[in-house]
Parts: sequence; structure tokens; C-alpha cells
Amino acid sequence: MSNIPDSTDPMPAIQQAHKALESLQIKDAVDRITDSYQQLQNKIEKQREEEQRIEEELQQELDTLKQQLEEVSKTHDLEALDREREKLEEETRAVIERRQAMEVEVDQLKQELHDLEAKELDNMSKDFYSLLMVIYRGLGVKALPEEDGSFKKLQLTSPDNQKIQVFDVSKGYTPYYIAKKVWQYITPPQ
Repeated sequence: MSNIPDSTDPMPAIQQAHKALESLQIKDAVDRITDSYQQLQNKIEKQREEEQRIEEELQQELDTLKQQLEEVSKTHDLEALDREREKLEEETRAVIERRQAMEVEVDQLKQELHDLEAKELDNMSKDFYSLLMVIYRGLGVKALPEEDGSFKKLQLTSPDNQKIQVFDVSKGYTPYYIAKKVWQYITPPQ
């Protein structure tokens, strides 16, 4: 506690520490999101390449079948041609269904990426507030949970650990006023 500045206004130091913590947290989160994004992009690209390869193969098969149909049409009767046409139509439907399934999978992968990004930001936020709580506890400030899980009161311990005060933060005070009162209580007298 001896490193506490003489100033009674801790806001600049708290804001500077807050910005430094946010910067580190954001950088780590951005790195994780970038890695996840790259992995998903690679997965999507591989899926697209596979889709393209399958489409090319099916197109070649379709071209071959069309060529065979032309040859068959010269030598076979109409009934054989109808069967061949139906087969081609069925294969075309299968290709279309496969493509649609792949498009759905790509959409799911995009949604998965979005969910991962949101989860990373949420985790970053929780980690940041957990770190702040550890710092505040070290300074003698402890949030007292209510039965519903909310925090409406703070337990403030004086620097010499001789006095404990409960401060109600739900009374509509401004954050600046609350910070000023808390800081005044937890700093040693001058």
C-alpha cells in the first residue's frame, strides 16, 4: 500500500491501468479470433475446392453421357433414348442437391465462425473483469453478492485493516462519485 500516489484522485492511474489491460486482452482475443478465422477459412476453401473438383468431374461425366446419348440416338430406338435422358436428369438433380447441401454446409461454417468470434469476445470480457476483481480485492474492495446474484454493495476495508464499511452502490450514484468515495476510504490518511 506504500506505492499509492499522494493524489486523492485515482482515476488517471486507474484509467491508464484499465487501458493497458484492455490492450493486452484485446490483442490476445484478436490473435485467437484470427487463428480461428484462418482455420475456418482454410476449411471453407478446401470445401470449395472439393466442390469444384466434384462439379468438374460431374460435368465431364455429364458431357460424356451427352456424347454417348448422341451416339446412342443414332443407333438405338426412342425407348433407350428416354431411359438415357431420365438417367441424365436424375444425375443432374443429384448434382444440384449436392451443391445445395454444400452451400448449407458453407453457411453453417460461417455461422460457426461468427459464434466463435462472439464467444472469444465474451471470454475476453469475463477474463478482464475477473482480473479487475482480483486487483480491487487486493486494494481492500470486495463486491457482496445478493441472493439473485447481482452486486449492489461493496465491502471496503481500510488500509490498516482496522475498519470495514459497507457501501451501497445501488442508490443511483455516478460511477465517478462511487470511485472517488471508494478510493478515499481505501487510501491511507495523509
